[in-house]
Amino acid sequence: TAQHINTYYVGIGGSCAGACMKDQNTMIVGSPVTNVGKIYEIDVSNPSPTLPNLTAVHLFDLPAGLSVMGDISYVASTNTILAFLRPTANVPGSFLYHFDYNGNVLGSVSFHIPTSGSWSLFHYKGKEYFAELYTGDIYEITFNPLSYSLTTLYRIPPGCADTASNPKPALCP
Repeated sequence: TAQHINTYYVGIGGSCAGACMKDQNTMIVGSPVTNVGKIYEIDVSNPSPTLPNLTAVHLFDLPAGLSVMGDISYVASTNTILAFLRPTANVPGSFLYHFDYNGNVLGSVSFHIPTSGSWSLFHYKGKEYFAELYTGDIYEITFNPLSYSLTTLYRIPPGCADTASNPKPALCP
């Protein structure tokens, strides 16, 4: 059963930036935009309908001056995390980072996509992808070194804000 989980009450302040499920009881989230971006793991196995009984565990700090923008994805096959990051200062720049579960950077790549809007990370048939909001384009992510390339997997309708592990195209409201 789907439940709304209000992460405000887990002690990290405010809403989260980016989120994904590691498993049925564990959610991974980025802290709100602050001077020091953080990644947390939240046990969601025991939420209550009024005030969730949730516990956040600080996994690691993000590289200095960066915070989560857009999305986070747990890569189960390698026990690693992908995250879209941006500078906390009001300067241009956006990056895809690959971390081990202790926060060590395994790879990073800056974005040179013209629209550079919102991105949604997802797994599909054993591979990692992201979708770009404004164009509907889908990019495949490869590792060692971390990179991405436009794919012909399919297109989602422009303006759709999210995808999932079974991202069949659907009409957006």
